[in-house]
Amino acid sequence: KSQLYSRLGVEAATAAAGDDDGPVKSDEVIKIETNQLRGTLKAALDDITTGQVPFHDTKVIKFHGSYQQDDRDLREERAKLGIEHAFSYMIRVRLPAGYCTAEQWLAMDETCGKYANGTLKITTRQTWQLHGVVKRDVKNTMRAINRACMDTLAACGDVCRNVMCTTNPAACSRKVMDEIVAYTYAIHDHCLPRTGAYHEIFLMHGDEMAEKTQIMGSTPLEEEALYGKTYLP
Repeated sequence: KSQLYSRLGVEAATAAAGDDDGPVKSDEVIKIETNQLRGTLKAALDDITTGQVPFHDTKVIKFHGSYQQDDRDLREERAKLGIEHAFSYMIRVRLPAGYCTAEQWLAMDETCGKYANGTLKITTRQTWQLHGVVKRDVKNTMRAINRACMDTLAACGDVCRNVMCTTNPAACSRKVMDEIVAYTYAIHDHCLPRTGAYHEIFLMHGDEMAEKTQIMGSTPLEEEALYGKTYLP
């Protein structure tokens, strides 16, 4: 391989073009280098010159409940025009036990119509997904979800995602059901990442950035006893 790269005039197999993100790294290395799931995501989402985020940030944003996607049907046409893919983002809500109020349902429906493609999807993991959110609306979508007393933290990625329980009210008594739901929330809260990155990236802006807070409380807690620096291998 070294002889092949030498003949091609390439120094190493991991060499990257000038406009690339750099050599391809393993997911574990990327996660270690993200400063506990921060990466450059906050600045990347504010960059209006492109509809995508850098490759390493596509790994980070998963832990905050989102995936970068693009419209495959438009790839060929946009390639001929010399423009980037039609990028958008899927956003998944953290909804332990699949429990929500009627007011939260209506808030999600409104958010979907305002920022996404108008289709609110119910997943097999007892939660919601929004599709077709363009990059400039990702933070606004997260904030709208937060105003409805929900969030997307750890809804994707190498973490707990959503903790489910039975949705059949006839499966047991109301008392037992309430106890099961309480255990579901307790397990889910225990498995949440402790980093304050989610708040910093999506919810805090303006003067709020001067005072550091996080989703688990007012005291920064950066030690990840459960996930470690690699947020699971």
